[in-house]
Amino acid sequence: MARRLLIRTAFFAPGEVVPRELLRTSCGEGTQARFFADGLKRLLALGLVQENLRGDVRMHRLVGCYVLNTLEDEGALQQVEQALIDQAYEANMSGFPARMRRCWRTCSS
Repeated sequence: MARRLLIRTAFFAPGEVVPRELLRTSCGEGTQARFFADGLKRLLALGLVQENLRGDVRMHRLVGCYVLNTLEDEGALQQVEQALIDQAYEANMSGFPARMRRCWRTCSS
């Protein structure tokens, strides 16, 4: 799970904060909270990502570049894109698209 999280975090905008729930969604619907938390805890312990007070995640640009150039995961990019699309759709359908403000920087890569 840590490897999957590492790759998916690298696909978001470099150096920007990724909302925790968006990152979890990008791992797929079947991802259990316990496995997600364990994988994230491992990345934090290794210093590969940082966590803010909200629990959102940030990866340094150089780490992201290295990850994207050395690790492969078929379908990871598509899952990240789909997670962003789904969240934008839900925000628009709720009648409150401003909910996406936290994700705008995450989207601009």
